[in-house]
Amino acid sequence: MILAVTNRPPMLWSIIFAAVFVVLFGYRPLRLYIIGPLRSRGSPVKADLTFADISLDDFPETAKERVNAIAQMLASAGFSAASHARCNNHQPNTELFQSIWLSPAEQMIAIVHVVRIQSPRGPQITTVCQLASEFDDGTSIITSDSIHRPVLVPDPKMDLVDWPGVKPPNLLLQLHRARVARLKDARRAVLPEPGAALAHVIEDNRKSMHRQVAAGYYWHDAPNYVYRTTLKGACLMRWRMLRPWKEIAYSRNERRLRAELEVIGLQRWHRGMST
Repeated sequence: MILAVTNRPPMLWSIIFAAVFVVLFGYRPLRLYIIGPLRSRGSPVKADLTFADISLDDFPETAKERVNAIAQMLASAGFSAASHARCNNHQPNTELFQSIWLSPAEQMIAIVHVVRIQSPRGPQITTVCQLASEFDDGTSIITSDSIHRPVLVPDPKMDLVDWPGVKPPNLLLQLHRARVARLKDARRAVLPEPGAALAHVIEDNRKSMHRQVAAGYYWHDAPNYVYRTTLKGACLMRWRMLRPWKEIAYSRNERRLRAELEVIGLQRWHRGMST
């Protein structure tokens, strides 16, 4: 009887072994895939964005060189500035800067987004240039230089390709022009009036948030004028930023991008991107 008892692993040692295993091998995945989404559940996004007019000089200092290079490229390509604005109520500890440019001759809209997030490690700044051609049937062709893949539910009528971090910025415009020439077909391009450009972008954001609500990623907290992430949305959006889903999304975009660049002979400018 004594031998039988001592041969069994004591409950305390089993608990200790399990705890050590979780700490050594399981805590990081648990934190990334489970604890992180649970913590972000209910995170707010303002339902009604409020923008204030600014100038390019008011953009974050560390983003000015890139923003000015994009602005000079757009101006030389026949675009005119329609709006420079800042939004302070987008998300907590977040500022959104936008520069909107229009090309009536080519019926294109260019939007430069700069996001500044205040974190304990200091400000984190992301800059993205997006070129868009929108059509009268509600479809659009969009080309951007974002290094991050989208985590929200995309517009099914949008044809998006990213050329992550491409330099110089005129290469992005060359790619977009070639895509429009090849994919436009009989569609008629439409463009907002300069005075309505900011309202047009805000309306696009509103439609996007309605799409997230319909997909179950957010719910509308009307009394507080915000959208809040659901558990489903918090999990799926976080997981899309992690392996293996992040690599799958990057690989899918990389294949499309390489095919597009080969068509117009710009593949030598693309070195690929590590994830």
